Amino acid sequence: MPSGIWSGNVRFGETSDEDWENQPDWNVPFYNTTDMLLKKSKWKVNSNQPVDILLNIYNFDQSPISGANISITKIARSSKFFGFQVLPSSNYTIDTKYNVTDSYGYSLLKITPIGGTWNNGEYQVVVNIQAPQGTETWERWFCVGDCK
Repeated sequence: MPSGIWSGNVRFGETSDEDWENQPDWNVPFYNTTDMLLKKSKWKVNSNQPVDILLNIYNFDQSPISGANISITKIARSSKFFGFQVLPSSNYTIDTKYNVTDSYGYSLLKITPIGGTWNNGEYQVVVNIQAPQGTETWERWFCVGDCK
């Protein structure tokens, strides 16, 4: 399978009437003759679990960018009662073990709430990617509790 933006999909079972994230299929963002990386996208997370964000950074020619620094610019929460609020960085920790992309262009951010739980609501995570080629901003959303 080509590197970069190309990926595949693998299914272990029949589809059902479940939500899309509970279907028996996974993305295959990386594969070579000996290793395969399986990824399951999730929108809803439990209030007491960390949030993992996998990034794959590559050039326009689909070659991986290694050594790019990945950081969180902000995390904001939207709720019915309080609107859209940026969380202070003291509300969460970021595991910086894998915040620099490897030789395949991958980085994994693990975000854990201080106190052990996230409040209900929709969250936006804004990520800053700094590479020799330039700087890019990227965002991802996740939900805790009852979200649409």
